Amino acid sequence: AEAARKLMAQYLLFGSPQQIGTRANLLLAEDYILKLMPTAGFSANEAMNAATVIIVGDVQAVSAADEDRLKANGCQVTRLGGGPYAIEQSFAELVKGKGLSPVPAARLRGPRHGTRDSENG
Repeated sequence: AEAARKLMAQYLLFGSPQQIGTRANLLLAEDYILKLMPTAGFSANEAMNAATVIIVGDVQAVSAADEDRLKANGCQVTRLGGGPYAIEQSFAELVKGKGLSPVPAARLRGPRHGTRDSENG
């Protein structure tokens, strides 16, 4: 019911345009944006108007507090992180699935720093 009241179906939330990595993340999302035409931007407040939010980047790009605010506001939130390769692969899978993928969120996030996965590549 909450999702039906949202103004936008999907919002890609990027880090601040001034942050290192945001331009690369935008380029990695280009195919996804061109094929699926979601709303995209840099404002967590604006993203609150979407039923589904895909955060592009780690907590340095978009804070965990902003992610928690989005969830508390009724948004379904997925975070794509883990570096450029992981983000590129996540977008490729999302394009194949034409939207949100059934791929487990842990896989979409990529390896976490300090875990066995990040040590193995």
